[in-house]
Amino acid sequence: MNNNCICNQTGEKYLIVFQELKAQHWQLIESYFGISRKGVSSREDNIAKLDHATLSKGISVSSEYAGCPYCNAKGIFICGHCMAINCNHAKTGNITCAECRTDGELTPIHELGSGDELPQSEK
Repeated sequence: MNNNCICNQTGEKYLIVFQELKAQHWQLIESYFGISRKGVSSREDNIAKLDHATLSKGISVSSEYAGCPYCNAKGIFICGHCMAINCNHAKTGNITCAECRTDGELTPIHELGSGDELPQSEK
């Protein structure tokens, strides 16, 4: 699964690649400069929206992941307001989405209940 991501420090967009480890558990494995509208294999559906159903099954970052190509951040977060994927250095605290500029509290995926909605942040 390929997704566009935005650098939380520079605002530059880039492509990230997830590998399915087991049924619906995705691991972030690679990143590339620039973005793709059609994904690595040139199929429109490769740019998948990470939704609550996907996230609730599990997502992790490979120990071999090189990080954001712009700032080297090894983590990511998904904005609860616009669903943009951002790179991230922190594991807790307040964050601001580089796409929509919404502020919010960083909530680890494992703390979201199976029936919970993704948290909505306010400006």
